[in-house]
Amino acid sequence: MPLLSALILVLLSVLPANAEPTILEGIVTRVRDGDTIEIIKIPVRLQGVSAPELNEPLAPKSKAFMSDLVLHKQLTCELNGSTTHDRWVG
Repeated sequence: MPLLSALILVLLSVLPANAEPTILEGIVTRVRDGDTIEIIKIPVRLQGVSAPELNEPLAPKSKAFMSDLVLHKQLTCELNGSTTHDRWVG
């Protein structure tokens, strides 16, 4: 696990805000909600996807849909270099 932490730190340090797109490949390890996932524990906000917040009525269905779609699956995501809160946008 220390190697994974080091990889995340390197990725975060070499991607300045508004950097060129970067490809992130890996297994989706978590679905936070309908528009945020984690790929090898790196949080990604899905660009162009707007889902209800966790305290809103349709949030559980939105999260379940995204989980069925991508959880534990191999994914390739193009990060656009932007961040929002603790997440990369891709």
